[in-house]
Amino acid sequence: MAPLISLTTDVALEKLVFSAESMSIVGTARVRNIAYEKWVGARFTFDVWQTTSEVVAKYTGSIDAAFDRFLFTIRVADMAPRIQSKTLILALKYCVAGRELWDNNGGRNYVATFSRHPVSRRASEVSSLQRRLEQVARKRD
Repeated sequence: MAPLISLTTDVALEKLVFSAESMSIVGTARVRNIAYEKWVGARFTFDVWQTTSEVVAKYTGSIDAAFDRFLFTIRVADMAPRIQSKTLILALKYCVAGRELWDNNGGRNYVATFSRHPVSRRASEVSSLQRRLEQVARKRD
């Protein structure tokens, strides 16, 4: 179940997922529709704020009259071989009507660690492989 986001919050992280296919981290932000002109971005680090990067989020549509949704992508292909040793720390920035608003998870920032999980083979794949190996073994006899 997704965490509940307070309706009184002007900017909030909705979702953060890792896409192995595109080797990127994709997130969505929900922002209060305070004014038509707005800018949303994600500021992040992989080295505990020694260096920082920022990506601009793109408008994806209105959720309702009160909120809009933005999507951001952090590409990690260049660090893929060593991603398991990295920790992502992230906060959202929302600039609107001359104000700068942040979602930093209540001062704790959002933190994501990476780990590799072994891919389990389905029983049907294993039995199919076993049958083929047995056929090869019989042909050799």
